[in-house]
Amino acid sequence: MAISAISVFISLFNSLKNRKYDLAIMRTLGASKTKIFLIVITEGFFLSLMGTTLGWLFGHLAIEYVAGFQDAGQAKLTGLTFLPLEGFLILVGLSTGIFAAIIPAVAAYRYNISKILGGS
Repeated sequence: MAISAISVFISLFNSLKNRKYDLAIMRTLGASKTKIFLIVITEGFFLSLMGTTLGWLFGHLAIEYVAGFQDAGQAKLTGLTFLPLEGFLILVGLSTGIFAAIIPAVAAYRYNISKILGGS
């Protein structure tokens, strides 16, 4: 979870640096600082949603694949069993992504648009 949070943070921060000018233009066209903040938080949410969902899905697929190599006499693994606790893990994954998005969102909130558009 910590590695995924760092990954979301780095991804958002790099994306934010590349889109500084675009965000400044959005501000001049009427977007409030709060709207820019919420856009970055939403981006973090969707990144973590995709990562959490794909991780959950690939985990189950990997277990199902490994189960194909088991002998019949052993306790059989299956990737088709879904536990209620997995919902909690998905919730934790999404929360981690949102938390990792807070620092880039605050940075976007504090951008000085006159300096960005002025080129200094």
